[in-house]
Amino acid sequence: MTIEICGGGFDNKGADLMLRTTLQKLATSAQDRSIAIESHSDSMFRRAAQLGVASIYPTNAILPRLLRSAAIRSNMINSLLMSGIRQFAKCTWAQKSGTVAREACDGLLDISGYVYGDKFPHVRVKSAMQRMAPYVKRERPIIFLPQMFGPFDDSGRHDSFRRCFAMATRIYARDRKSFSALSDLMGHDERLRIAPDLTIFSSLSPGSTFDAKKASGNKYACIVPNQKLDDAGLSEWDGEAFDRWAVAGKQILASGLDVSIVIHSDEPGDRVLADRLYKALSEKSFEKTVSIYHDPDPFRLKSYLANSQFAVASRYHALVGVFSSGVPAVVMGWAHKYDELAEEFCLSEFIHRRADGPDHLESLIRQLLNESYNQKKRRLLINAKESMENRAQQMWDDVLHLIGQPRKD
Repeated sequence: MTIEICGGGFDNKGADLMLRTTLQKLATSAQDRSIAIESHSDSMFRRAAQLGVASIYPTNAILPRLLRSAAIRSNMINSLLMSGIRQFAKCTWAQKSGTVAREACDGLLDISGYVYGDKFPHVRVKSAMQRMAPYVKRERPIIFLPQMFGPFDDSGRHDSFRRCFAMATRIYARDRKSFSALSDLMGHDERLRIAPDLTIFSSLSPGSTFDAKKASGNKYACIVPNQKLDDAGLSEWDGEAFDRWAVAGKQILASGLDVSIVIHSDEPGDRVLADRLYKALSEKSFEKTVSIYHDPDPFRLKSYLANSQFAVASRYHALVGVFSSGVPAVVMGWAHKYDELAEEFCLSEFIHRRADGPDHLESLIRQLLNESYNQKKRRLLINAKESMENRAQQMWDDVLHLIGQPRKD
């Protein structure tokens, strides 16, 4: 049995962690399964192979951008191009082991995180429907694992979203606003469920534990930037987030803690932000207490965050990582998924918005610098995580049951 997983990846550490967590869960079940993903480059092919994951071939993901865009927009063009690749293209992957045709896969798990909503180009929905079509034709399960959905305010796109979700066997929203958005769009639908984020209960793989004492022994707080907040016009922050991260960093340094600027994505924008922030904070009196941390292993990255005193974070899965490890954080986000996550972990009062002003941010950090208050919040986070465990297990039991059904073809 082969299951395709789509929406994961290696550049964004949240997407990487979702992929590896899903692999963990599928590997621990009784059935013998192989996994496949869409690899759009030789580099991605190699990284998938290192995890024991096959690559879907052929796929329009390997086409040049303009050809792929045309293939997504037209099923006829896509069919012609795929037929051409099968017969004539001399792609190096075709000669390698570790490739599998989508038509040979037995089910599809979508772990996209957040791509289904008005904020994203319509072509994302078209691409998803093309991917799902072979599974619908063969009556194989299509499951959206917990992710953010919506908003769906653009009535002109309602029909395409409905047609896309109508192809699914099960749809899991990971927060109440997403579930509500789906319900408003689709009406009462038994296929709609709600479950916590996949990575809350991820298990660290062997060798992926970060030992803070061996590293330096110094206590540190983490700042996790996100280029989406710093890009003017892309969020409510309108380019002002950088100044807030700098305010947080200076206050943390003044308290005597080290500052670790954590890069949670391989996207170049986050690296640029980290370098800028390092430069802004590395004055002569502070230069030995500011560092930049990045690790290609998402489990070790999560472990590093878990060893911090607290965080000021703008990457969603960095927040999932600290909260699920019992570490409090100030939440600086750009979509409702951040607010919903903070509420689920009983830390809504630690959401910081642009309109709140720097004084509000400094007040939140002062609270987290208080040892007894910090410990109180840690206990609260652990209790919140424990309350989610049954729902997470029920979701996996349901998913494993659905993908374990016998083939009908």
